[in-house]
Amino acid sequence: MNKPTDNKFWQQHLPGCFLIMTPKKVIISFLTMGITFFLVGIILFITNSMLFTVNVQYDFLDGILTTKTFDVSKTIKAPIFIHYSIHAFYQNHRKFVNYDVNQTKDYMFNDTIKVLADSQGTPIKIDQTDLLTVYDKKRKDFAGLNEQTIVWMKTATLPTFKKLYGIVRQDMQPGQYMLQINNNYQLPNYSRKEFCIETTNGAGGTNYYLPIIYTATGAVITGLGLIFIIIELSCGRKMGEKHSKFQISIPRRFLVAQKMDEKEQQYEQGTLKRTPRGEKLSNEQMDIPLHLLTTEDCVKYYQARDQSGKNSIKKQRMQKQVTKNELTETQKEKEKSDIKKTQSHAQFNNKKEDAQKIKRVRSVSELKMEKEKRRVVKKQDDKEKVQSARQWNDFKHQRESSELTLEMIMPKVDD
Repeated sequence: MNKPTDNKFWQQHLPGCFLIMTPKKVIISFLTMGITFFLVGIILFITNSMLFTVNVQYDFLDGILTTKTFDVSKTIKAPIFIHYSIHAFYQNHRKFVNYDVNQTKDYMFNDTIKVLADSQGTPIKIDQTDLLTVYDKKRKDFAGLNEQTIVWMKTATLPTFKKLYGIVRQDMQPGQYMLQINNNYQLPNYSRKEFCIETTNGAGGTNYYLPIIYTATGAVITGLGLIFIIIELSCGRKMGEKHSKFQISIPRRFLVAQKMDEKEQQYEQGTLKRTPRGEKLSNEQMDIPLHLLTTEDCVKYYQARDQSGKNSIKKQRMQKQVTKNELTETQKEKEKSDIKKTQSHAQFNNKKEDAQKIKRVRSVSELKMEKEKRRVVKKQDDKEKVQSARQWNDFKHQRESSELTLEMIMPKVDD
């Protein structure tokens, strides 16, 4: 039978930890989590405020060659990323996704930045290489396409999206900058497009969603922790004590800590026996409600319960051993009877085989005797045939000799 091995792991007897959530532990955990979330949100707010972001919006009414300006208030360290952003463009639409590569390329964003220069007219180079990730470079369906096309072919999930246009690999000093754009890409009236010039950090670009979520979550959890502190200070009580505001007597079946200690002593002395598992407990042996005990009392209670469980397990093992012994005895008796049966069957089979062998020997000897008789009869027949042949030959020879003599005599008579 498929029985698990008799060890602590498979029998689920490993030592366990019974976590009892006291008010102190709950307050500490809430305050720790709340302050941690709040600090992470503040750090994200600070890092986002240190990033530089400017959005240059334009539309088709500005003309084919559009010139826009933007200001930089502080020195921006390289690399500086330039994205083109499109609003209300459903690139994830089923019909658009099902187009093949050539049809999708026909709808590709084709606005370009002709000139990016500072206030003195010095052009700033925009690098349009190394725009892809390692995963995008390994994709087989993008084989043979340039980097700008691959960036456009990566379907956006939302109708408002940003895609990387190029990278400025030099610092930008404070001042006014000019952006000259070839405005070729047409959009409907409800859509708009813009170029976004921004820097990034380890958490990505400018995004205030995560800081708000972290700060709000931390504030809520910290507020709950403070409320728990107020409740504990105003109307808290020790575990195991009756609350002063609730004049309800404890039922007789619920034990207090002192009574449990007395019972433990009786258990140790042997004057009181533990109730095995599965039997109904009396009023004085009912389970203790945890909200009436201190932490130490709960530990003692669980230790006592575990000890009673171990004793019952020992009894079960003893019973199993007895049943195993009984089973082994019955198995041995069965094996002996099986051996006797096999021996009797073997003797019967041996006798049967001997009888068959005797029959075979008899049949062989009879065959030999018949063959011998046939051989003797055949030999006698052959002798008789030989004798008859000899007699016939003698008779024939005599006849021939008599005929010769007659022939010799007859002519003489005629003469």
